[in-house]
Amino acid sequence: MCAKFDKNNMDPIEKKIQALKHFQNNAKKIVLNEIKQKEKQIVWKVTLGQMWQKGEDGLGQQIGRYTARTIEIKQAKGQRTDHMTLRDTEDYHKSGRIDIQGDAFSVVFDDWKSEKLRDDYGEAIESPSDETMQAVIDNFLRKRMETELRKNL
Repeated sequence: MCAKFDKNNMDPIEKKIQALKHFQNNAKKIVLNEIKQKEKQIVWKVTLGQMWQKGEDGLGQQIGRYTARTIEIKQAKGQRTDHMTLRDTEDYHKSGRIDIQGDAFSVVFDDWKSEKLRDDYGEAIESPSDETMQAVIDNFLRKRMETELRKNL
């Protein structure tokens, strides 16, 4: 972390340089704090935007196909059948949370069937896709980072 600086004893350009250094040194912490604060919205982007709307994993690949029997059951419930959503009872989707390790984060699911789904469809089942990550940046992180930068300058 950058040492605190006294803005009153610096010329304007030096103040800006020190403020930028301070911002740069704290950027990862700011991002990870914002990710944790927006946990529900980010998990929702993965489960609703990626899995339910598109039926894709974090690599942008189709999760899988429903069997004919599953399609019958889902149709009877009025649920989507055009692609796999992993959202029958919503227990899996609701179990999602953010796990922060060091300066990285991942979305993990703690539902009783999570391990089986990872085994069946791969670890990428829980990963945000590039498109989802861009939406997270655009919708949650960019504004916060701009605010923090302006606050420091």
